Amino acid sequence: MRLARIRRGCIIGWLAALSALWIALPAWAQDSPEATEPTATAQPAEAGSAEQEADADAGPVEAQAADERSKRRRLGDRALKAGMRGSDVRHLQKVLTDLNFPTRVDGRFGKATRRSVKRYERWKEDLLNGVVHKPQARRMKQLRRAGVRYRKHVFPVRGPHDYGGSGSRFGAPRSGHTHQGQDVSAAEGTRLVAVHEGRVTTREYQAGGAGHYLVIRGKDGSDSVYMHMVRRPVVAVGEKVLAGQLIGRVGTTGGSSGPHLHFELWTPHWFDGGAAYDPLPKLRKWDRQT
Repeated sequence: MRLARIRRGCIIGWLAALSALWIALPAWAQDSPEATEPTATAQPAEAGSAEQEADADAGPVEAQAADERSKRRRLGDRALKAGMRGSDVRHLQKVLTDLNFPTRVDGRFGKATRRSVKRYERWKEDLLNGVVHKPQARRMKQLRRAGVRYRKHVFPVRGPHDYGGSGSRFGAPRSGHTHQGQDVSAAEGTRLVAVHEGRVTTREYQAGGAGHYLVIRGKDGSDSVYMHMVRRPVVAVGEKVLAGQLIGRVGTTGGSSGPHLHFELWTPHWFDGGAAYDPLPKLRKWDRQT
């Protein structure tokens, strides 16, 4: 009995000693390997979240920076085309409107702006693609500063000219008929332009008569006629033209005694239920304005 009590007392003593030792151990030694795994994986997860947030923020920041750059651009800093936007596009729209090719001024290069650009290109005989390159933008600004505007009607002969004598007038007698237009004498090769906006309806050659000639139908249905060009006109049937657009050059083809433009105006249509009338008053008016 006494030996059993001694053994029991020893066991109790050892258990007490082990308990005291366990309490004295540091906290990291008490944790199991399994307990440390969540701590080890938690840090990369948090780091990953921070990177994702940084990536998410980068897009808007870059977009905002690009938007700020576009606001500072000036017309002529870059080529402009459909789909672009910025302060330079807004400037382009203002210049087009001032040149009498009106479009919405909103800083966005849309369909309406592209149409106005193409009208300008026809007017100035630029490449017809609806894209405003740097040199073209600079030229637009120069025209605007000079007060140049697209006009609905212009004089057809771009060079020194005169209206001749009585034989050059509308109604002057001819063999078997009367003169149905006004002759404008100029040097051979002088540029000829359309007097109004419209569409080419006729481009033909008549030996012994009109020579190389062209008919343009205006928006109001009236026709303008250009005869005796030095060679075939540079615009084709069905093509749209603007006032001031190059159509050919002064010549003396057909029944002509010297280089000149024989010019006619018809209403409503050329030889198609229409009648010619004296174009000289309008020619003189356009001559003063051009």
